[in-house]
Amino acid sequence: DQDITVLSIRTTQRTGGTAGGQFSISGTRFVNANVTAGSTDCLVTTASGATITVNGNITGGSSVGADGFNAFQASGTITIIGNITGGSASTAYGLSIAGASTTSTITGTCTGGSSSSAHGVRYDGGATHTINGDLVGATGNGVSLGGSQSGITSLTINGNPTNNRAFISTTSGAVVINLTGDITGTGSAGNVSAGAVTANITINCGSYKIIGGTAGTSYAVNASSGRTGINGTVQAGTGSSAVITGNGVLIINGNVNGVGSQHGLSFTGGGSSVFIKGDVSTGSSTGD
Repeated sequence: DQDITVLSIRTTQRTGGTAGGQFSISGTRFVNANVTAGSTDCLVTTASGATITVNGNITGGSSVGADGFNAFQASGTITIIGNITGGSASTAYGLSIAGASTTSTITGTCTGGSSSSAHGVRYDGGATHTINGDLVGATGNGVSLGGSQSGITSLTINGNPTNNRAFISTTSGAVVINLTGDITGTGSAGNVSAGAVTANITINCGSYKIIGGTAGTSYAVNASSGRTGINGTVQAGTGSSAVITGNGVLIINGNVNGVGSQHGLSFTGGGSSVFIKGDVSTGSSTGD
C-alpha cells in the first residue's frame, strides 16, 4: 500500500522462514527492488488503470506458474527498468502481462528460464509493448506471445535476439524487431520464429545482418509459418542457411547471399510464398 525501496522482495524460503505468499499492488506504485518468485507469484496486481514501475531485476519461480511479476489488470501502464529472467519450472514467467488494455516498457535483457515454457516475458494481451534490450533464449524463450489473446496492437523490440528460441510469436499481434547487432543462428527453431499462421513479424536490420550459424540447421530466422518481413541482408553461415521457410509468407527487402556450400535461404515445404527485392548471390559451390 505504498512505494518501497528495499534490496529485494521474494517468495523463496529464507533460513527459518516459509516459502509462499505474494506481494499485491492495489494502485499506482513505485517498487525499487529486485523481485524473485519462489513457489508462488511474487508481485501481483489487478489494479485497473494503475501505473506501476519496477526498478530492479525480476526472476520467475521454482514451481509451475510461479511468476516473478504477474500483471493481469485490465488496463494500466507497466514500466520495468532491469533484467527479466524466466524460472526453473514450466510457465514460471519472469513477467506475465494479460490485461487487454495494458501498455508496457521494458529496459533490460529478457532471458528464458531453464524449463520449457518458462519464458522471460509472456504477453497474453495488452495494447502496445516495447522492449529496449536484447532477447536471450534458453530452454524457455526470451519472449513469447500467447495464442489465447489476439488483441496486442504491437510489440517493438529494440535489441538483438540471441540463442535458439529467443523469440516466438503465436498470436496475430504485429511484432517489429529493430536490430542492434547481427542475428546469428544457433538452433533449428530459429532465434526469431513466427509460430502461427496469424503471426506477423518485421525485422529491420539497418546496418546489421541475419546470418546462419556454424552448425547444420542453425537458422537465425524460422519463417515456416505466418508472415515474416526482413528489411536487410540475409547471409548464410559457415554451416547453415540463415533463413528457413516451409509454409509461411516471407518478404525480403535486401540481398540474399550464399556462403560456400550454404544457402542464404532454404525451403523445407511447398507452401511458402517468397518475395525478394534485392540481389541473390551463390556461394563458392556450384548450384548454391
